[in-house]
Amino acid sequence: MAKITIEAARVSKGYTQAEMAKKLGITPSWYNVIERDPSKMAPYHFYAILYLTGFTADDIILPTKSNET
Repeated sequence: MAKITIEAARVSKGYTQAEMAKKLGITPSWYNVIERDPSKMAPYHFYAILYLTGFTADDIILPTKSNET
C-alpha cells in the first residue's frame, strides 16, 4: 500500500477535522496543527489516529527530523 498523510487517512474514513478532534479529546485547531505538522503531535495521538482510521504506522507518512537549526 502507498503511504498516505494523516489528512488522507482521516478523509478516507469520512471524518471532518472537528470530528477527529472530538474523538481525540483535543480542539479542532490543535488537530489542524497535527495535520499540518505531525511532528508536533504526541505519540498517543498518533496511535489513536491509527486506531480510529484503521491504518498502520507503516501506512502513514510522517516527517523526518532534519538537522537544520
